[in-house]
Amino acid sequence: MRLYAWLWSVVLLGAYAVVDWLYKTFLPDRYNPLAAAAGVALLGVVIVVKWVRGDFHKAWLKRQARRAERNSRR
Repeated sequence: MRLYAWLWSVVLLGAYAVVDWLYKTFLPDRYNPLAAAAGVALLGVVIVVKWVRGDFHKAWLKRQARRAERNSRR
């Protein structure tokens, strides 16, 4: 579970960098780092809510079960 926390942290930091760059490049007169952070925070909240609801976790469990079944057949 810790690996996924680090992975999502890196993904959200990368998303912040991209959104920040887009703001600076295409809307320099309206640049606001808080707006970029708010957008990425919203993305993070959506990811966490979906995880809590179990969408990602159920898919992960199914993949693990398929992988285990495939490996047991070999």
